[in-house]
Amino acid sequence: MNDNNEHICIRCGSPTKISNITVRQSANPLYPITVTQYRCINETCQKDTDDKQAELLKQRLEREEKSKKNHLSKKVEVSA
Repeated sequence: MNDNNEHICIRCGSPTKISNITVRQSANPLYPITVTQYRCINETCQKDTDDKQAELLKQRLEREEKSKKNHLSKKVEVSA
């Protein structure tokens, strides 16, 4: 039986460990937002996950760059 505080990797079923905890202030100062990031202890699984995340980030940045280029090319000069 799993401990309530133990997190399991959804990809491989291995235990995970906390890699980062970030506390952000919300609009209501009484309720901060805590974001906890976990890493799989299985090196192969974590490397695959990191590779997928890097690829998604690369695709997102390429889309943003393409969108900026399209936006700049569609600007119309207005002459008086």
